[in-house]
Amino acid sequence: MQVHVAVHDQGVTAKFLILSAGVGGGHDGVAQEMARQLRARGIESSVVDFLRIVPGGLGHLVRWGHLAQMRLAPGLYGWMYQRTNASAKSVLFTRLLLSIARRRLRRLVADFDAVIATYPIAGQALGDLRSMGNLPQPCGVWVTDFSVHRLWVAPEVDLHMVIHAVSAEQVRHTSLDANVLIGGPLVRTAFAQSSVAQSRDRYRALWEVAPDDLLVMMTMGAWGTGTLTKTVSRLMLEPGITPVVACGRNRRLARQLRRMTQDQAGRAVVLDWIDDMSRIFAACDVVVQNAGGLMAMEAAAMGLPLFSAQCLPGHGTDNAQLMHDAGIAWVCHSDDELLDALKRGGFTDPQRSAELFDNDPVSLLVESFAQLSERLISLLRAGDGAQPTA
Repeated sequence: MQVHVAVHDQGVTAKFLILSAGVGGGHDGVAQEMARQLRARGIESSVVDFLRIVPGGLGHLVRWGHLAQMRLAPGLYGWMYQRTNASAKSVLFTRLLLSIARRRLRRLVADFDAVIATYPIAGQALGDLRSMGNLPQPCGVWVTDFSVHRLWVAPEVDLHMVIHAVSAEQVRHTSLDANVLIGGPLVRTAFAQSSVAQSRDRYRALWEVAPDDLLVMMTMGAWGTGTLTKTVSRLMLEPGITPVVACGRNRRLARQLRRMTQDQAGRAVVLDWIDDMSRIFAACDVVVQNAGGLMAMEAAAMGLPLFSAQCLPGHGTDNAQLMHDAGIAWVCHSDDELLDALKRGGFTDPQRSAELFDNDPVSLLVESFAQLSERLISLLRAGDGAQPTA
């Protein structure tokens, strides 16, 4: 996927390259929102799927190999995640594999004034290019996870944008040379509390849910992976609780859950892929997630209580624990624990989630990049875009 956003019909404007990847939905989701906000600032931006520029079919193998692991062998994925996170050799090995994309990437970035990666392997490719003297323009990594795996950290790039202070500490633990900026999550403006009441009434009527029922949004990411189905089967039989399950692009999961609901005479709302989840979130009372990715941050943006349960091995468990440590979400280690928490109420302090969104992360990025490049400063001013101070 490649999206070019042209801003000005005349004159020269700054050009940003955003390297993402269609692995799950979080990397692309953040990249597309970043491009939209850059356009609003008068900056031309291009979103490029990094795995599509890796030759020899390696990018395709990475994408579908990751999906196969998550659906068929999540334990193996978790083991590999922890092993690569524990060893610095994983970075060297990754860069060795990525060397086959070096020439294509060098040609691609030459047309841009700044480059940012929302996918860890793309960040390593930028670090590799910078270390060889082939990337003079400002470059950085936008960490889309709460927890920071070693492969997110490329000390050679100019900055690492992270969600929270605990995330920044993980970057610094991996590399003392890494420059870190705490920007907070980047989510679409649709995820705001202004439409909560309207969406709540509309969807409760559509789903024929009792006014006092607790609507529990259950997300398994864009790919619909994990074992939250066991939790769904438990919750849908509880009086006063209606689970709303977002199956992402996993049609097989949706069919399985619908059959399960009919067979067990339970109550659940099963959803296929939906482009705009903001209204669905607004209709619900609580969100239960298993990965800690973009959907978790979207729930936090709406001030919804957030629980982590049946988390995916690897990034899912690490994200959940760090969000718990930061006071953003509760970790439930069993269905009984989750059910008790839902019945007890109280949940998390919404103020802790609201504090995540105090900053304007895209403005921070532009200003930080501009401080590294006189050319970028002049282009931004000429284009009447952001006006950073050097």
